[in-house]
Amino acid sequence: MARHLLLETICQSAIGSGFVNPQYYLGMCTLTLSASVPAFMPAECMGSICPSATSAQYAIFITGLYLVALGTGGIKPCVSSFGADQFDDTDPGKRIKKGFFFNWFSFSISIGALLSSSSIILVASSHKFNLDAPHDSTLLFETPEEFSAIKGSRKLVHADELK
Repeated sequence: MARHLLLETICQSAIGSGFVNPQYYLGMCTLTLSASVPAFMPAECMGSICPSATSAQYAIFITGLYLVALGTGGIKPCVSSFGADQFDDTDPGKRIKKGFFFNWFSFSISIGALLSSSSIILVASSHKFNLDAPHDSTLLFETPEEFSAIKGSRKLVHADELK
């Protein structure tokens, strides 16, 4: 009986997490197409002039993002509940095992976030972009105004120490 419940939970998790979820796959395919098919991408920049994306290109990209969010969003809040359903609250031994489950679940989620963030940093640092900073530090501001356009915020003062 417990094995059947465990298999059922795994199948429900797989369906909800995108292994079988068509919204997730359709969203990932749409995002892949928007990044690889030239008709779905904005035109390349010519010097400092970059043409903006068309309405159709924006629509394809945003639709892909929403489909991925829809495909993965249904399982995210339910994963821990699916695991907790495997333990009987009336049995003191199972209640302790439920505590272990939540500890390991939280630990695994945290380690996954740490590893994914670290790998992104490692990949980004191994593919450094060789960009030259402008010699005139006033060109580094996004706007020509002296103060920030956002009320209550300020622009950072540039230092010449890292040139």
